[in-house]
Formats: sequence, structure tokens, C-alpha cells
Amino acid sequence: MKKTDGKRLLTPYSIKEVDGFKIGIFGLATPETTYKTHPKNVEGLTFVDPVEEAKVMVAELKGKVDVIVALAHLGMDKSSQDTSIKLAQAVPEIDLIVDGHSHTTLKDGMMVGNTLIASAGEYDKNLGAIQLTFEGKKLIAKKAGLVTKEETEWIADDKDVLNLVNGIKTEQGKVLSQVIGKTAVKLDGEREQVRKGETNLGNLIADAMISVSGADAAITNGGGIRASIEAGDITKGQIITVLPFGNYIVTKKVKGADIKSALELGVKPYPEENGAFPHVSGMTYTIDPSKLAGEKVTSILIKGQPLDINQDYVLATNDFMAAGGDGYTMLADDATANEYPALDEAVISYIQAKQVVEPKVEGRIAAKPATSTSIYIVKPGDVLWRIAKQYGTTWEKLVEINKLKNPHLIFPGQEIIVPAQ
Repeated sequence: MKKTDGKRLLTPYSIKEVDGFKIGIFGLATPETTYKTHPKNVEGLTFVDPVEEAKVMVAELKGKVDVIVALAHLGMDKSSQDTSIKLAQAVPEIDLIVDGHSHTTLKDGMMVGNTLIASAGEYDKNLGAIQLTFEGKKLIAKKAGLVTKEETEWIADDKDVLNLVNGIKTEQGKVLSQVIGKTAVKLDGEREQVRKGETNLGNLIADAMISVSGADAAITNGGGIRASIEAGDITKGQIITVLPFGNYIVTKKVKGADIKSALELGVKPYPEENGAFPHVSGMTYTIDPSKLAGEKVTSILIKGQPLDINQDYVLATNDFMAAGGDGYTMLADDATANEYPALDEAVISYIQAKQVVEPKVEGRIAAKPATSTSIYIVKPGDVLWRIAKQYGTTWEKLVEINKLKNPHLIFPGQEIIVPAQ
């Protein structure tokens, strides 16, 4: 990550000495940060290619240290162009990658060539443990593992820390434990569900946005939904856990063409998971996974009527997306009609008014069955990620279905299996 003048924002690496061994540690952040956080948070910053930056770091550290470690917020999502797997393949001199971003749980780590990738999952469910074995100054073995909360129950609590935490919990608990209503069904906010399909919780949140704003339609991103709620009482604390980012609701006056573009952006990698996946209210749409990216969304209805790309609509969304977050740049320049309270507050008020909610998956988002694959003939100058982008998939998926040993080595005339158009 660099400033506009080309200088690095942070110290690029550090060298730690442990038991006589020198460990070089450098960090990498995903370029997705530019659209997966509020755009105002990254104004004036440039996120460079992680692979190219890693090569620079390795060149600086090589010969100075015994072990090279990358602390990477890249992840392994198939919808991501820059992943820790790609990094390990491209920069094999890295001994260990401690990964994040995709919430992947690797029980025993993952070896990619001679690089060990470790990832401990999400929300402090595990601690990661790495064991490096040396013979003299030579690193001869690497091992990754996880330590669960249950396995640490025997460790005595630090009394000072415990008192501080409990004090905060007591004060917050007075508010967060308030029951605001009930749900007759489990509200589904599981990561693997909300990032690639309609869920009843996504519908409830989008409905609350319409309720508070009176907009023609609403869109919210699946990546902003962070938990499920079991059937029974619903507390304020549970809603804040589901919607932890403090986003507020914005309405914008948009053309139908912008709504179409927004939906296309959200389903671009479908059927792969995507944090930008659009949950909706006041509209329905169909996904055709056999189509190219940019042409997958069909049969869009607003209030039961076919979308008119030239008509003006009032669209409710969250301020993150309204500013172009998650790649929704087509919304950034549209005129803001109004601003409303925080999204979590709107959902709380919506549930309080109804007292008992029972949202359903009702076909707001329909997906046509995927068709069979077809063959693409590699042309001079082709690279795998561009081919994948053309067919609305990822280079990792093409590697998997084509069983390619080296994704960086394709040649003219080669046959590549791709999703059928």
C-alpha cells in the first residue's frame, strides 16, 4: 500500500531474532481493500500487485534472514484475483504465509510447492500454531496446526483483563440484551449462503430498508451480513452482530441501467461466493450462470413491472455501496435523495413494529441451472485470468477443472474447458 507520492504508508518489513534464528516478516493487503472498505477510508492510497511487492520484499530479505514470512490479508476465495495460493506459486522463496481475509480454516495448513500457508478461520474460534524445524541454520520442516477454545479451557484467566472485559460487558449488556421481538424461524446469515443466494435474513434486512425509506427498491450486499439468528427471542445485540459495520441507509435517484449494472456486478462470479452478492427488496431478478459476466442477470422486475433502463427509480442501499464500495461504482455518481438512520437501527425498528417475524426465501432471486462446459482455444497473448474473466469464472476454477499443473504456462492452440456461453 502506497501514498500518492509513491512512498509506502507503513514500514515494509521487520526482522525478529528468536533463539538465534533471524525471521523476516512482511505484510501484504489485498487490492480488494479499495472497494471492500468504505472508499473514504482509502483515499490517497494505492494498493499495488501483492505478487510484485512480495518479490521486492523477498529480494530485500534474502541473505539477511533464515526464514521469510508473509502476513497476508489475501485469502483463498475463488472470486478473488489475488490469493495466498497465487502468491505462493509466484514467489516460492516465501517459507510461510500466515493468511486471512477469506476466513478459511486450514486444520493442518496447506503446502503450495515449498510454501506453507496457515489460516485459522474466523472470529477467534482458533489459534494458529506454527512449528519450524531447523538443522543448523537450514529450515528442514514446517508444520501448521490449530488450537481450539476448548483446548485452552485449563489456562487460568488473567484477573485484571477479565475484570476489564466483564465491566465493559456489564455496561453494554444492559442495552444489548434487550429483547426487540421474536423470529418464528432461523434467520440465515451464514457466509456460504448470503454470498451466493437469497436468504430469509437478507430479505428481512432489505425489507427494513424499504420500510424506513419508502424507496422503489433496495439492494444490500451479502458480505455485510455476518451472522445467523436462531428461532426465538431477538436481542439488540444479535442484530448488531449480524450488522456490525455501522452503515446507514441512503436513497439514490438512479436509472434502470444503473440497477442492471449493479446486479451484474454483484453476481459476476456466480455461482462462486461473492461479498458483493445483492440481496433485494421491491424487485426480483434471475441469474443465468451460462452467460458471460455482464450478461448474467435477466428478467428484472421492479414492483412487479419489467425494469426500464431509461426510467428513474429511487433505490435504497447502504452508505458503503452508495459510495462505490464492493465495486458498486455505478452508484457513486448518482444523486443522493436522502439519508436515513443506521441499518441496524432500521432493522431493530422493523422487528419491533412486527413483534414476530417469519421471513421466507420467496424467489426474489432465481438461478437457471448451469449448462454444460465448452472448449476455448488459447490464442497468442492469452493469460488464464483474462480467459476466466471473459467467462465469468476464476483462474483457480479453470486450473481445477482443467487439472493444470502450472497456471502461468498456457500456449497457443491449447484447449481450455470453460463454462458454456
